[in-house]
Amino acid sequence: MEKFELAKLDAQVQPAVVSVPNLTEMVAQAKAVLKQYEDFPVVEETEKQAKAARAELNKAKKTVADIRKDAEKQLVGNWPEVKDQLKSVEDSADATAKMIGGQLKELDEEKKQSKLKMVQAEINKICETYNIDPEQIEFDQRWLNKTYPWGDMQNELQQQAEKIQTAMALQAMQADAIKTMAETYGLEPDGYVAMINNGTPLPQVKQTVENTIKARELQAQAKKERAERERVAQEAAIKNATRVGDKMVDADSGEVVEPVKEHVADYRYEIKHLTDAQKQFLDKQFTKWHIEFKSTEL
Repeated sequence: MEKFELAKLDAQVQPAVVSVPNLTEMVAQAKAVLKQYEDFPVVEETEKQAKAARAELNKAKKTVADIRKDAEKQLVGNWPEVKDQLKSVEDSADATAKMIGGQLKELDEEKKQSKLKMVQAEINKICETYNIDPEQIEFDQRWLNKTYPWGDMQNELQQQAEKIQTAMALQAMQADAIKTMAETYGLEPDGYVAMINNGTPLPQVKQTVENTIKARELQAQAKKERAERERVAQEAAIKNATRVGDKMVDADSGEVVEPVKEHVADYRYEIKHLTDAQKQFLDKQFTKWHIEFKSTEL
């Protein structure tokens, strides 16, 4: 391809000098004469004189304008033609440069896409090795630069993968700990495990479990106290009731007084270090007392 050479292109320009004899005096005289017209009154009596003055001023203006235009034309010379030719070369060079630039941009994008496929393949390989999801990798756009060292990119990927794997292992341990804690207190663990998996700190999840346990204990205590109050009131009512046939009737209100109902609830026990004999004894006693129970060896 022939090289585009401009070294021999050199514009030869001679500075122009325009000489107008007595120009300074003429300008001063013109200003002095024109000054007289600034205070010239245009009324009906001076209308004819004003029209003549206007005609003289317009004629003088045209004469000066013609001289100026002629001088400018002579000064410009062949510059318009030269300017157009230079501008045409300038525009053509600019258009060609932009066309080449566009192709270079397309080529660079193709290279980036090719590099992207290579980088993505490396990401998939490392993620498979560490058993993690490629979507967890934070992509660095610098990896697509042709000057970015491939080894550096691999090291950064491996560091990310190790960090993610460690975090996943820690999260799994925390989820298992929360699951055990919830199940120990008879709570459904799925919600608390989900909190861990969604990034909630372990201490905060533990506090949530403890709050639930405490709330449940308070509810149970309140229920127990309420039942005890009802039992005491029922016993007092029975004590003061009168038997009418097969029923006990409150002497004051006439209402039938129901027998005291025994409080019934479900309980969870954790019994450790039982011998086989002790286990059999407890099973026998529970059966004797008509208690429904279920036991699982830990």
